[in-house]
Amino acid sequence: SGLHPAVCLAIRVNTFLSCSQYHKMYRTVKAVTGRQIFQPLHALRTAEKALLPGYHPFE
Repeated sequence: SGLHPAVCLAIRVNTFLSCSQYHKMYRTVKAVTGRQIFQPLHALRTAEKALLPGYHPFE
């Protein structure tokens, strides 16, 4: 499935990671913990509102 492109954009703006790098890291963490990581994605939604004015956050 992967991440929503807007989430990927917000991550790239904040961390300067490429999409592929983040997806790789995300899959690794998910594999290690065995569960989805909700808090970082929730925080990114807040960041998106500041970084992407006029963008309607996905829910």
